[in-house]
Amino acid sequence: MKVEYRVTLESMRRNRSRTRITIFGVVLCIAMLSAIATMMTSYRSAMIEGVIARNGFYHYSFNEISSSDVQRLQANQDVAQVVITYADKARYGTKDDNAEMQTTIQINGVKEKDLALKGNALIQGSYPSNAHEILVSEQFLKKYEKAIGDPITLRIGDYPKQQWQTKQQQDYRISGVIKSWWDDVGYMNTIVAYDTQQEALHKNNLSAYLCLDSLRHKEDKIARIQSQLHTEYGSNTNYDLLQFYEITDSEFMKTMLIAGSIMATLILLGGGSLIYNAFAISLSERTRYLGMLSSVGATRKQKKRSVRFEAFVIGCIALPIGLCLGIGGDAIAFHLFDGLIRSSSSSDLDLKVVVNWQILLIIVMFTIVLLLFSSWLPARRASHISAVTAIRQNSDVRIRKKDVKVSRITQRLFGFEGTLAMKNMKRNPFRYRATLLSFIICMVLFLSAITLMGLVQSTILMHMQTNADVRLSIQNNTDDESPYQPYEEAALASYKNMRYADHATIVLHSGLNVKDGSYLSKEAKKVLQKYEKIADIDTNFKESNLSHLEIYGLQDEELKAYCKQVGVDMKKLKAHQGMILVNAPLKDAYALKHVNWFQVKKGSLFPGSFQKKGDPYEAYEGKDADEIPESLPVQTFEHPVYIEKVTQQTPTFLEAANAYPTSYLITSFDTVNALHVALDKKDGVILDFCEIFYQSTHPNELQDELIKQQTMNMSVKNIAKENEKTKSLNLLVSLFLYGFVGLLILISITNIMNTIATSMQLRKREFAMLKSIGVTKKQFHRMIGYESIFYGIKTCLYGLPIAFIIMVVLSKTFSLSFENKLYIPWLGVAITILALFLLLTMIMLFSIHRGEKDNIIETIRQESI
Repeated sequence: MKVEYRVTLESMRRNRSRTRITIFGVVLCIAMLSAIATMMTSYRSAMIEGVIARNGFYHYSFNEISSSDVQRLQANQDVAQVVITYADKARYGTKDDNAEMQTTIQINGVKEKDLALKGNALIQGSYPSNAHEILVSEQFLKKYEKAIGDPITLRIGDYPKQQWQTKQQQDYRISGVIKSWWDDVGYMNTIVAYDTQQEALHKNNLSAYLCLDSLRHKEDKIARIQSQLHTEYGSNTNYDLLQFYEITDSEFMKTMLIAGSIMATLILLGGGSLIYNAFAISLSERTRYLGMLSSVGATRKQKKRSVRFEAFVIGCIALPIGLCLGIGGDAIAFHLFDGLIRSSSSSDLDLKVVVNWQILLIIVMFTIVLLLFSSWLPARRASHISAVTAIRQNSDVRIRKKDVKVSRITQRLFGFEGTLAMKNMKRNPFRYRATLLSFIICMVLFLSAITLMGLVQSTILMHMQTNADVRLSIQNNTDDESPYQPYEEAALASYKNMRYADHATIVLHSGLNVKDGSYLSKEAKKVLQKYEKIADIDTNFKESNLSHLEIYGLQDEELKAYCKQVGVDMKKLKAHQGMILVNAPLKDAYALKHVNWFQVKKGSLFPGSFQKKGDPYEAYEGKDADEIPESLPVQTFEHPVYIEKVTQQTPTFLEAANAYPTSYLITSFDTVNALHVALDKKDGVILDFCEIFYQSTHPNELQDELIKQQTMNMSVKNIAKENEKTKSLNLLVSLFLYGFVGLLILISITNIMNTIATSMQLRKREFAMLKSIGVTKKQFHRMIGYESIFYGIKTCLYGLPIAFIIMVVLSKTFSLSFENKLYIPWLGVAITILALFLLLTMIMLFSIHRGEKDNIIETIRQESI
């Protein structure tokens, strides 16, 4: 080993404290970067596997394709794989089922090896061995209480004129169970076998699922493929899969990529700052050490090799430890939180560690470059000064009058001690800037991290619904050509008194359109311009969420309670067939914002706009596409509604506030039915349905009870279950984010401690000289206190604007995919400022206390630290 290398190792051994802190900083930086990179690649891989399980791994599909075009697809050079399936419709039901309650079953002919491509994994039993065996979904077995091996008879047919017609009956034996993600009471998925491609080509309703040879220039490839087909087919994109390959214009993926990049940048700044300051702040000590090497004959190249070797040793120790800690930490976290991860995902997410070696290589290269750069600066400075000057360190402090000049305001405000503190900071600008930069980076890191955490948590919790535990939706089955049949409260009573239901609220839905923005208040127009980005609200009012108002019809019990809450006579409301206009509060980033969206007088008529029945394109049937306009005006008519009162108090069955501008109408059940009858007489389009909101302490059992009575026109949603998933997801994300913030705090505190402690150690002779000329202990402590204050003020002046800019960037990034507004964690800002001053004072006083026992004369005479 060369002599300069041995000297370097001995120097590192003697300066254990600085060496350990530097290694610790490099380990933390690498561990956090590798952990974030591994977490993101693991999440992406798990999401891809989940999408493949649900949708399949095909890229595009063509429905109702001819057999000749299938062969063209198979011969296309851009297509790597083509899978052909055929589909028939069938019905199945017990003897007690009537026609409306029977389930439509999709019979898909799929080869065994192509099951995964469509996302129908075999989870139990075996694949059909002949044409009389069938695979059914878990939902089918549960609904009809069947088991593997049971026979079933399906009535195969279609809906030629909106009425089911059976063409033939087919007997099957259930051979296995498939995973079908999209089954409900009205539609279920089954699979039968086909042996050869020729058998499938002779079937109707063919579908082709294809994978491209590569996903580069995919739009051009699909365009070429469609141009070679004899008939124009609309291609369906497996969008969920392609967005996680990061090749589609997915705002969600953009948001995740930008957020991940910001997190990585924060870690790079924190870790890089710690590594750089570990070298830079101790420049005085290293300059003397390099000067001593020059005095004994070391050349410039040998000094540079010495410094680079120190960086090499630190990197060799820190790199493997950091990578192992980052990847191993992810593995431990995934194992510990596996149950929480699965419960927070709708698709039973299986998160496993996936390592992207290309990203890890970039992390390693960045760390090496940072180490070389951080260690190169002292060597460069030392190589340009003489050995005597380097040993005496005369070049570190160059005092010029104008450089250390202090303003009279500072002198009057802070006195002698404050003036001395300011001069001490100015007389060594290099050390001062390095220390200040360290504090600024720490403040920006912490504020950016808590902003990111707040945005993620608010985005997740925004999807929580608090108005009910279970919701039942019932569509009206009235045919378009028949007179409208209103909902009957007596027929809905049985759903209100369900088992496991503590309380139920029946709500009849309708809606009306607002023709223009003439009823909007001035405040509403300003808020709409801000929240909905509509520059001219008068011209583009139809683009606003307030252009459509929902109407909610309540039964007498709930309506009476709400009328009492807002001060309305229910009898007068029903007699006038009136409605209560609710200007719902807006859910701001920090609190509820109350806005009077519409200015309507009590007792006035509010003009509602409704659409007429009929297809505007019907007149162009049979004409060429060039003769058909791109858009046609929809025929509408006005039907006014009577406004009994305008309020901002929301009913209990609806959310207390919304994330977007919202207004709606509350009235009686009978008034909504009367409105629908009036619209039907005017040949208007009626968009109505009934919802029942349940409060229950046993929501899962209530959901099962409702499913047993569920018909084709019903849907059940377990809101409590969705909320539990949201809470689990919020807890999971919070745990990871708190760990992320905790590590950033650790980096920041380590950086500050290293910076101040090293700086105080290097200033021992300076402090001893001050004490030797008569500076008392009290004055000395006040001087150090003022230095802490000056550093804190300068840190806030530079750090807070940078942090606020990052907050705006993060908020804008999240607004690409979510309903997020500008988020500024004011409490976090206040805590950060307070913690900064306390930390500065504590560390400085601790460093002073350590040096109080030193002898003044010996410290002044000391030639090395």
